[in-house]
Amino acid sequence: MDFNTLKGRFGHYIKVLRGEVKRTASIGRTMFDASKANSDLDELYEELGRSLYQAVKNQEHQWDREDVVEKIRRIDFHQKILREYEEDVKKIKQQQF
Repeated sequence: MDFNTLKGRFGHYIKVLRGEVKRTASIGRTMFDASKANSDLDELYEELGRSLYQAVKNQEHQWDREDVVEKIRRIDFHQKILREYEEDVKKIKQQQF
């Protein structure tokens, strides 16, 4: 095998490698952008949920669906539990050992 043949093969491999690196980088960028869009969507769903929750609690909006009413009850229950935990932590912090 002569030098020109090796040079040609090496050039071909470099070209293929560059193409693969570009393709991989493009996939990575696209996946990163998709992840960001998904995070934004999750935040919007959360904001929407909080807005609707507040509207229902403030009687600005009425829900007739039992599954929504049940979720609101569960949210209220968990908020109450979290407030109790917060109070417990405050009491523990004030204790002298």
